[in-house]
Amino acid sequence: MCGNGVRCVARYLAERGAGDRFTIETPAGPIAAEILSRAPEFVVRVDVGAPVFPHGGEPETVEAAGETWTYHSVSLGNPHIVVFVDDVAAIDVARIGAALATHARFPGGTNVHFMQSLGRGDLAVRHYERGVGITQACGTGAVASAIAAILAGTAQSPLTVRVPGGTLTVAWTRGASATLSGPAETVFERTIEL
Repeated sequence: MCGNGVRCVARYLAERGAGDRFTIETPAGPIAAEILSRAPEFVVRVDVGAPVFPHGGEPETVEAAGETWTYHSVSLGNPHIVVFVDDVAAIDVARIGAALATHARFPGGTNVHFMQSLGRGDLAVRHYERGVGITQACGTGAVASAIAAILAGTAQSPLTVRVPGGTLTVAWTRGASATLSGPAETVFERTIEL
C-alpha cells in the first residue's frame, strides 16, 4: 500500500471524469480517496485505515549501526518503525536507515522514518523505505510518524508533516482510521505499448 501512490491514482481517475470519490483496491485492502480541491492545487485525501501496533504501541529498542535506537512500530498494511530524533537533518539516513530496515528483528524488512517534533501539530520526517532506500516522501510513513507522535503524547491531530518532497496533513484519533491529505502533481505523461 502506498498512500502517496493512491493519491496520484485518485487524481488520474478524477481528471478522466470518474468523479471525486473513489474506493481503490490494494493488497492492504480497500482505500477510500476523495478530491478536496482542484485549484489552485489538486489536493487529495485518502483514508489509509486503522493502524495496527505489532508491539502494542510501546517503544522498543534495537542495536544497529553501532548505536541503540528506540523506535515505535506501526503497520498500515505495510511495516514501519518511527525513530524520534532531535534533528532530522543531522541523521545519516542512508547508513542508519539501511541498518535498521534490514535488521534481523524485521525478517521481511521495514520502512524506517526519522521524526523530529517541530511543535504540537508539526513534524519533520525523513524516510528510508525498504527495498528502495532514501525517498523524498512516504505517505504511509508520514501517517505512521504522526501516529507515533500522538501515541507518545508529543503531538495532537491534525498534524502537518514536512518531508523532503513537500508537506502533508495527517489526522488520526485513537481507535479510528487515519487520513492522509496533500497535493497530487502531474509530473509527466507516457504511453506504454505492451
